[in-house]
Amino acid sequence: MNKFHQARKLKKIIHPSSEITALRSQWQCCCNKVDCNKGALDEAMSGLWKRKNNIAVREENDALEKAAIVQENTREHSQSAQ
Repeated sequence: MNKFHQARKLKKIIHPSSEITALRSQWQCCCNKVDCNKGALDEAMSGLWKRKNNIAVREENDALEKAAIVQENTREHSQSAQ
Protein backbone atom coordinates (compact mmCIF):
# COMPACT_ATOMS: atom_id res chain seq x y z
CA MET A 1 0.00 0.00 0.00
CA ASN A 2 1.28 3.44 -0.88
CA LYS A 3 2.54 5.12 2.30
CA PHE A 4 0.62 8.29 1.40
CA HIS A 5 -2.64 6.39 1.08
CA GLN A 6 -4.77 5.56 4.07
CA ALA A 7 -6.74 2.47 4.98
CA ARG A 8 -10.29 3.38 5.83
CA LYS A 9 -12.99 1.36 7.47
CA LEU A 10 -16.19 0.97 5.49
CA LYS A 11 -19.49 1.39 7.27
CA LYS A 12 -21.37 -1.23 5.24
CA ILE A 13 -20.66 -4.83 6.28
CA ILE A 14 -22.26 -7.67 4.33
CA HIS A 15 -22.99 -10.47 6.85
CA PRO A 16 -19.45 -11.78 7.29
CA SER A 17 -19.04 -15.54 7.74
CA SER A 18 -15.68 -15.18 9.47
CA GLU A 19 -13.43 -12.58 11.03
CA ILE A 20 -11.23 -12.37 7.93
CA THR A 21 -14.27 -11.91 5.67
CA ALA A 22 -15.47 -9.18 8.04
CA LEU A 23 -12.15 -7.39 7.77
CA ARG A 24 -12.03 -7.81 4.01
CA SER A 25 -15.46 -6.24 3.70
CA GLN A 26 -14.64 -3.47 6.17
CA TRP A 27 -11.27 -2.20 4.99
CA GLN A 28 -10.21 -0.58 1.74
CA CYS A 29 -7.67 1.96 0.63
CA CYS A 30 -8.74 5.52 -0.13
CA CYS A 31 -7.85 5.02 -3.83
CA ASN A 32 -9.80 1.69 -3.93
CA LYS A 33 -7.31 -0.13 -6.21
CA VAL A 34 -7.12 -3.90 -5.71
CA ASP A 35 -3.43 -3.99 -4.72
CA CYS A 36 -3.89 -1.14 -2.29
CA ASN A 37 -7.01 -2.74 -0.82
CA LYS A 38 -4.99 -5.88 -0.07
CA GLY A 39 -2.44 -3.65 1.67
CA ALA A 40 -5.22 -2.03 3.71
CA LEU A 41 -6.48 -5.49 4.69
CA ASP A 42 -2.96 -6.63 5.64
CA GLU A 43 -2.51 -3.50 7.73
CA ALA A 44 -5.80 -4.09 9.51
CA MET A 45 -5.01 -7.78 10.06
CA SER A 46 -1.59 -7.09 11.56
CA GLY A 47 -3.21 -4.59 13.92
CA LEU A 48 -5.87 -7.14 14.86
CA TRP A 49 -3.36 -9.91 15.57
CA LYS A 50 -1.19 -7.53 17.60
CA ARG A 51 -4.18 -6.56 19.73
CA LYS A 52 -5.18 -10.21 20.21
CA ASN A 53 -1.63 -11.21 21.16
CA ASN A 54 -1.28 -8.30 23.57
CA ILE A 55 -4.54 -9.29 25.28
CA ALA A 56 -3.39 -12.92 25.55
CA VAL A 57 -0.01 -11.87 26.98
CA ARG A 58 -1.68 -9.50 29.43
CA GLU A 59 -4.09 -12.22 30.61
CA GLU A 60 -1.20 -14.66 31.03
CA ASN A 61 0.78 -12.09 33.04
CA ASP A 62 -2.27 -11.40 35.23
CA ALA A 63 -2.70 -15.13 35.88
CA LEU A 64 0.99 -15.50 36.81
CA GLU A 65 0.76 -12.47 39.09
CA LYS A 66 -2.34 -13.83 40.85
CA ALA A 67 -0.66 -17.23 41.29
CA ALA A 68 2.38 -15.55 42.85
CA ILE A 69 0.16 -13.57 45.25
CA VAL A 70 -1.75 -16.70 46.27
CA GLN A 71 1.53 -18.56 46.81
CA GLU A 72 2.87 -15.68 48.94
CA ASN A 73 -0.34 -15.55 51.00
CA THR A 74 -0.23 -19.32 51.53
CA ARG A 75 3.40 -19.10 52.68
CA GLU A 76 2.55 -16.30 55.15
CA HIS A 77 -0.38 -18.28 56.58
CA SER A 78 1.73 -21.42 57.02
CA GLN A 79 4.47 -19.42 58.79
CA SER A 80 2.01 -17.68 61.11
CA ALA A 81 0.36 -21.02 61.95
CA GLN A 82 3.66 -22.40 63.22
